[in-house]
Amino acid sequence: MQLETNNFLYETLLEHMPALQRRALGYSLNYVEQVANLACIHHPGRFADGALENFPYQAGLEMAEATFLPEASSSRGVRRTGSSTLHVVSEVNPTGGHSRVVAKWVQRDLGSSHAVVLTRQRAAVPAFLQRIWDDRGAPVTLLRAEEPVDVRARQVKSLASGFDRVILHTHPDDAVPVVAFARPGGCPVAMFNHAHFWFSLGSTVSDIIINTLPYFQQVTRRHRFPRETALLRGGGLEPLRWVVVDKRAAKANLGLPEEGPVAMTIGHENYFSPGNGYDFYDTAGKLMERQPDLTLLVVGVHETCPWVPERLKSSGRVRLLGPVVDPTPFYCAADVCLESFPMPSLGGLVESVAYGEAFPVPVYGPGENIVRVSLVGRFDYEFRPRTEEEYLAYVCRLLAARDETRGKAAGLRRVLVESDERYGEQFAPLYRQIDALRHMPGEIPATTCCAEEDNRILASFTEPDVCRKINQLLPLGPAVLAHLKAALHGHERMGLAAERIMRRSLGGLRRMGRRVRNRSPRFRGQFTV
Repeated sequence: MQLETNNFLYETLLEHMPALQRRALGYSLNYVEQVANLACIHHPGRFADGALENFPYQAGLEMAEATFLPEASSSRGVRRTGSSTLHVVSEVNPTGGHSRVVAKWVQRDLGSSHAVVLTRQRAAVPAFLQRIWDDRGAPVTLLRAEEPVDVRARQVKSLASGFDRVILHTHPDDAVPVVAFARPGGCPVAMFNHAHFWFSLGSTVSDIIINTLPYFQQVTRRHRFPRETALLRGGGLEPLRWVVVDKRAAKANLGLPEEGPVAMTIGHENYFSPGNGYDFYDTAGKLMERQPDLTLLVVGVHETCPWVPERLKSSGRVRLLGPVVDPTPFYCAADVCLESFPMPSLGGLVESVAYGEAFPVPVYGPGENIVRVSLVGRFDYEFRPRTEEEYLAYVCRLLAARDETRGKAAGLRRVLVESDERYGEQFAPLYRQIDALRHMPGEIPATTCCAEEDNRILASFTEPDVCRKINQLLPLGPAVLAHLKAALHGHERMGLAAERIMRRSLGGLRRMGRRVRNRSPRFRGQFTV
């Protein structure tokens, strides 16, 4: 079972943790981030784990207070309005939900002042995000991504001085906030859980964990060791207004047949990777066979994507559009929006209704689980098909009665417009809940693999190359033992394990020989051409 392999690899890497006490802090924290990143990609049956996170937490505790930077606060330059909030973000991108959440938070929370610090931004900040923050007088501090984790943690700790609260929007493998906020005292720290589906760091230092849907709040309560939880509903970016959506004009602008049905889907390319018994493109092919005049717009997926069959690529009816900063034209042109699967793009599905009146079609399947989440508080699905056949028949019915389908989408859009107008009203009660807390970080328990349905589902999406990961992340000695153990437990073929051990050993001997030659006057220079 995939979960067992993922768990084996994760726990094998954890066995190297005690050795980190003898290594430089920069190396050790980098290793923690690498293991956390692997756990995000290859779900190990837990969403947080003290066996990994308590190490950077302890590193933060042991860091002398005097080593933090002076109080050169990022609050200087903040346009003061009421209380103040510092948003700590790993990085922002032109696309993706978490970047929009930070921007919308700053844009809509008119009762608070804001500042943003980016812990490892390597690309330029997207212009539309920078414009929103500039309009609100929210200064943005970019830390140097190449600096060690502990150096950036000191900078974040210093920047947080003088703020009323800190909101973490950091990536699941970012150890900077764990080190920065390990010491008690100071303002309360809230973690915005945008990594709903993944293992993440941050529970040790979060006084409260904010979620977007009740289902994810329940997962947080069971698996992320929260002291408190909260909900913040609503996605998108620009304020919703009731404007007439002209689908005929939108189709014409994109060169689509005015009378032909149009479906769209949106999500990161990996969201459509076949797994857990689902293959979006196989299902889409069946749908297009039943709807010979259907055009499918796929936003977020490149033309080179290996999972899209050539028959769909060459059909002329499937447009693979790649990442799109503003997908509104496609929302407006589509009659229906098909939820990405096996991994859902919940924000994209809501936006398709809000900005384009594309009727939302959820993934099929019996009951609710972590990848079949109901959008409670946003709108209710008219119908969730239980099987692929029910799904195909349902989409065909919606396309056959497009006027009726459009009317239902308009009704859902009204609900979202009304909800969006009240988005900013959530902050006052949320801040009361956060501000009543004292910053009291602490270790979290070490966890074991939990084989419940959600964890089995998440583990099924990506299969790790056990050999490659062992060689990437472990030094020679531990790697040799890990290869042997992997082979004994059936996670690596014995012949491949022996080959990797031999290759690593020979490589280690060559490097040792070079070091000896370079250090010895007798050999130095003899092998220089």
